[in-house]
Amino acid sequence: MSKDAAYRHYLRDMVALLRERATEAKATRREYKFKAGRALAYYGVLSTLKEEAVIFGLDLSEISFDSFEPDRDLL
Repeated sequence: MSKDAAYRHYLRDMVALLRERATEAKATRREYKFKAGRALAYYGVLSTLKEEAVIFGLDLSEISFDSFEPDRDLL
């Protein structure tokens, strides 16, 4: 596997894992203040990753952002 492909796969997997954990955190955020803070942190990270991907002209579907909208899905 080329280094470019490895980075692409790594980024795709990390975004998918972050999305999954953010969704879980959102579902339980009303139960505990800590979890609410954690959900907000995931939102911040995923929003930044997506914004930077757009700036760099990356194909969002290649890095697990194809149908994910942080504002809609996490707030």
